[in-house]
Amino acid sequence: MILRHPGISPTNDLVAKKIFSNPEITCQFIRDMLDLPAKNVTILEGSNIHVLPSLPYSAQNFYTSIDVLAELDNGTQVIIEIQVHHQNFFINRLWAYLCSQINQNLEKIRQQEGNTHQSYKHIAPVYAIAIVDSNYFSDDLAFPSFSMREDTTGEVLTITNNGQENHLVKMAFLELKNIEKPAKIAFANRGWSFSGISPLPKNLSEPSAKQINC
Repeated sequence: MILRHPGISPTNDLVAKKIFSNPEITCQFIRDMLDLPAKNVTILEGSNIHVLPSLPYSAQNFYTSIDVLAELDNGTQVIIEIQVHHQNFFINRLWAYLCSQINQNLEKIRQQEGNTHQSYKHIAPVYAIAIVDSNYFSDDLAFPSFSMREDTTGEVLTITNNGQENHLVKMAFLELKNIEKPAKIAFANRGWSFSGISPLPKNLSEPSAKQINC
């Protein structure tokens, strides 16, 4: 495959934000990668400043910056994070982003509903997809996906949001180096190819209906 722009990588922050600024593309990506019944998404601001007046000044303004934050039609939010260089504690950081976003959402709910126990019923799940240039796992899976399950039975831990049962947490990783391995077949069947900065068509003999030009 010949890249439309060989000098541009899909893991470049500006390129990724350009791609995922399109709600239709982002919705399809989330739907395929996390197997969610998303109908549409809203792209939210990726920078969150949490003001914590009860803490010392040095810790008052806790700032997190994420690449893409999208909200689905059922209120579920998805963080899409791009990581180029291998970082030993990247998974820790991604988990911190999830927790930080949930906390911010809860604070907004409390401002609207009041500081009562009823606030918790309005909490929607926050999931994460990490697009990484280096591998964090030892297998050849192009897209390892994790959720919280019971150790013996494998039953998924869920919460009810807007009358729907949803995974409490989902964290998935798109390991670009593994796309060129046999696992690429399963990944290509989802209809995406980041090696060409464009989605693959479902029928490889036809042009893609989801072409991304950067």
